[in-house]
Amino acid sequence: MRVRKNACFWSAPPAYSGRGRPRKHGSKMRLNDPTTWLKVDTAIEIDSHPQLGQVRVRQWLDLHFYRAPEHPVNLILIERLNPMSNGQPFPPLWLAWVGKRTLPLEIVWFKYLRRFGVDHW
Repeated sequence: MRVRKNACFWSAPPAYSGRGRPRKHGSKMRLNDPTTWLKVDTAIEIDSHPQLGQVRVRQWLDLHFYRAPEHPVNLILIERLNPMSNGQPFPPLWLAWVGKRTLPLEIVWFKYLRRFGVDHW
C-alpha cells in the first residue's frame, strides 16, 4: 500500500533494561526528513531502464506504526534518479508491505512497473 510522504515509522524497541515498563518503540523514522532515516536493510539500483532511466529501490524491515507496534511493516522507497523534463526531481514513492512473507526487491520492482494497470483496472 502507498504511504504518505510525511508519515512516521518506529523501529523495534531496544532490549528490556529491567526497570519500569518495557518500551514499545525504538528510533523514529520520519519519511520527509532523511536525517532520521534508519540504516537500509536491502537496496538495489537499476542503471538503465529504457523508459524510466536510473531507479533506486530501498527497503527497511520490521518497522511499525505508532499505534500498531505489534504489527511489523516493511517500508519500500522507489526513487527515479533522472530528473523530469523541466529539471525537477521525481517525487519518491513510499510503499508499505504488511505481512509475514517479504518479496525480494527485484519482484517488487517488476510489480511497480505494472502498477498503473492494476491501479486503474
